Amino acid sequence: MKLLLILIIGFLGSLLINNYGVLSTEICTNGIDQVIYDDQLGYTVSDWSWAKPRNFTNFKPVHSGSYSISFVPKTYEAIYLNLQNPIDPSIISSVSFWVHGNKVGNQKVIVRFTSNKVAVSRDFFLWGDESIILSDPSVSSKALSKNIQAGKWVNAVINCDKLEPGQYDGIQIAASGEDVQEMVFIDDIEVNKRCISTNPYRNLMKPVSCDGHDCIVINVTETSSQMRWFANEIEYQKYTVTMKNTNNAAVEVLEFTGGWFKPRNSSDIWNVAFLEGGYYGLPDNVKVIYPGQEYIFGCVSIKGPVSFKVSYVEYENDKDRLTNSKPIESNSKPPVKTPTVKPTVKPTIKPTIKPTSKPTTKPTTKPTTKTLVSA
Repeated sequence: MKLLLILIIGFLGSLLINNYGVLSTEICTNGIDQVIYDDQLGYTVSDWSWAKPRNFTNFKPVHSGSYSISFVPKTYEAIYLNLQNPIDPSIISSVSFWVHGNKVGNQKVIVRFTSNKVAVSRDFFLWGDESIILSDPSVSSKALSKNIQAGKWVNAVINCDKLEPGQYDGIQIAASGEDVQEMVFIDDIEVNKRCISTNPYRNLMKPVSCDGHDCIVINVTETSSQMRWFANEIEYQKYTVTMKNTNNAAVEVLEFTGGWFKPRNSSDIWNVAFLEGGYYGLPDNVKVIYPGQEYIFGCVSIKGPVSFKVSYVEYENDKDRLTNSKPIESNSKPPVKTPTVKPTVKPTIKPTIKPTSKPTTKPTTKPTTKTLVSA
């Protein structure tokens, strides 16, 4: 009996998590699937980062071994590690790493996963209430206990149940914002196997219900690796943006704005209506977005974590019309031309007529049949 008790305690102890461990009490692991970084990149890992400067042989500080990764978080730059052995949430329970905040700490850094070389996952924050950093009990302020700490290593763990099903071929550790922050150090990036029998994959990101702008799921993808070029030593990329209506009512009015979006001029976004204040809306050829349907537009931006966010949405109140839903049909595509720097295509015109059936300003009171949301 005493031996059995010792074995049980030892097993439970192996699942405990704190700032000196690796795994959470809620995450069972079955060993390491792959090491992404441990003094050097793994054999199946490639450096596709655009952060400058960066160093993969930083010798001080280190969490273990001889080296760590260092980079200066600024202007949305990122450490981008491409994986030949992709991460599959159905068999992977977590991704963990250690982070050091140098002399200052509290850097604003996010983590994203990529598929087909494009960031597609939600943002995992390294600060605030939703931080993936394990709470540090030695920090008196609860609000700061899950931030990157100054002068010490803290453990960050990403629960792969918070990833949509699929194959993720890369991980990006990126600056959030344009400000130049204190240098950050990263070490011991590991991918952990799932205990499939006791802890099967659960898609925690699957929406059970939604409200307002949360029902519009936005996905930004690079159009093609050939649709990129350099101008004045700045790299540009063509993107396709998909907005899917996951509500059970049709969208009649949709307004949105760029989150991180760096176009050269107004012609670098198309199949949108141009509204006041830098907002965009549905073009004349898209009258309604029915439940489950997608609205698609294109854009060109400086290469980076391009994003858009919904600022206002109105849903149809007449549910009977939903039975006759039809796919969204776009009018003829705008003409294209080849840029003078490197071969690619981009539209040369934009919609010049604002939609008359859609408001260019937001109502000050909430209509009974409309849903107002904040940016």
